[in-house]
Amino acid sequence: MLPNQTIDRRYLLRKYGESKIFLVADLHLGFDIGISKRFDTRDPQWSFEIINKLKMDINKTKPDYLIILGDLEHTIDHSTTSQNESEKQLTRYSDSKEKIYSLFQKQIVDIDALDIILIKGEHDIAIGDYLGDSVVKYPSSGKSLLENQLGVLHGNVKPEESLLLSTEIFLGHIHPTIEFKDELNISHKLPVFAKIEFLREELFKLLGFDIDLDDLFDFSLIDLVPITLMPTYNDHLHITNSLILNNPRGIQKKTKHYPELRNILKNSKLTIKMTDGIEIGFLEDLI
Repeated sequence: MLPNQTIDRRYLLRKYGESKIFLVADLHLGFDIGISKRFDTRDPQWSFEIINKLKMDINKTKPDYLIILGDLEHTIDHSTTSQNESEKQLTRYSDSKEKIYSLFQKQIVDIDALDIILIKGEHDIAIGDYLGDSVVKYPSSGKSLLENQLGVLHGNVKPEESLLLSTEIFLGHIHPTIEFKDELNISHKLPVFAKIEFLREELFKLLGFDIDLDDLFDFSLIDLVPITLMPTYNDHLHITNSLILNNPRGIQKKTKHYPELRNILKNSKLTIKMTDGIEIGFLEDLI
């Protein structure tokens, strides 16, 4: 049966001491520039709407930190553009990106008392330079923050080893979804949060790291470390560019360049939560 979602909250809030953290992933601002060209519209309106929606969510929740788990922007491959069109298209692309960057700066970066951290994804080529020192940036391999309470990475490359010392870990990149069929046997893809817990020792071994007991002096190898896969905040991309978790062939294809992530996604105890907050249960029951 297809869930009837009335709430679609694609972010998470965490509280560490006095700090409230707003976690979000994969906005892909600029994804609609190519689409707007086909529809002969001048501005990437869908990207503008995503920025405005993010501002409303931030104003509503009033976090101290905004942490973006990669792919804040979206890059488009222009290699197939004909020579006659390339100059005009690249100019339009550049102008549209400038408008997106400017709006993000005005609506998000300039919010008072909000610190922003960007974990750079494979698409984040130019926006980090545009935002400059107003945003703290880390590589895709991630960072352990707030005295190892929070580990964040994009998910397209192997995490840095120190991140595995975090109390909990969050990543983006894969745009997790679940596919359901309605009464007419029509398929629907819905964005989800996916969560799995590993013993810290198991996690080190799974990701191919040697265990240095000196580094783990203040940590327990038997601690359970929860890992959460975040859905894309972009409410257009989960339909066309996502990983269907209850499709084993899709997992094999999506993770071929990162086999360690495949081992996490194929775990029978991966739990699924809808963006309206409803717990679906174990992934193995949905396959």
